[in-house]
Amino acid sequence: MTPRPAGAASAAGTNATSIGGPRAARRWTSVAGAVGAVVLAAGLILNYAHINVAPEPSFRRALLAEGARLFYADAEGNAWSWFSAALLAVLAAALAVLSIAARSEGGPASRYRVLAGVALFLSLDEGAQVHEFLNQVGVRVTDRLGTFNAWLIPGAGVLLVVGVLLLWLARGIEPALRRRLVLAGAVFMAGAVGMEALGAAFALSSDLPNPWLTGRYHLLVAAEEGLEMAGALIAVHAVVARIRVDVPGDDRRHRRSR
Repeated sequence: MTPRPAGAASAAGTNATSIGGPRAARRWTSVAGAVGAVVLAAGLILNYAHINVAPEPSFRRALLAEGARLFYADAEGNAWSWFSAALLAVLAAALAVLSIAARSEGGPASRYRVLAGVALFLSLDEGAQVHEFLNQVGVRVTDRLGTFNAWLIPGAGVLLVVGVLLLWLARGIEPALRRRLVLAGAVFMAGAVGMEALGAAFALSSDLPNPWLTGRYHLLVAAEEGLEMAGALIAVHAVVARIRVDVPGDDRRHRRSR
């Protein structure tokens, strides 16, 4: 199999079968987006229902609670976190394949490898919550954000530095792909930092004893996780659309068919 940038001439011969390109990208991201939307909606509905619809201990409440544990996007180590980590891992793999294709064409392979490394780290963070150690740094600055959101203070600084470096790195990437990746990063960060900050502000300013149980907070979680998913899908679509993998055909079989 030979990966190449979409639009480049095939080196596998006229009988090669090409896999990938814009059509495959649309198909893959449509399916992934639909699955993600269903999982996200299911988790939000189940979590809200087990708190507000069945507040008293019962078998129904236990079922709803277990469903919420498996799917709720604001929980950890469940189906949603697995889906998010897998989506970012697919992005890392696609960028790695694109780096191989770019190297064969004399393109900026090293830049794609760095981006693949960033996507792989984000995948690891989704699954293992690596950024949580920044909470220990944040609480030393202020305790106003609580122990769960204190990472936003040092995290915003780290993301600003990394974002500037990635923008500088992206200068050598093909313009159309660069624009889509910048858009994807902006959408992802709007969810990961922007909406999480809004959720923290709402929870900390509310007079309610448990603002995390309200419908408004659930909507903020939906916006946060939905934007993160949308950013990852935009990036996956942009990268996969730029890749074609040539699978060599069988010349003898081709001759017989003629």
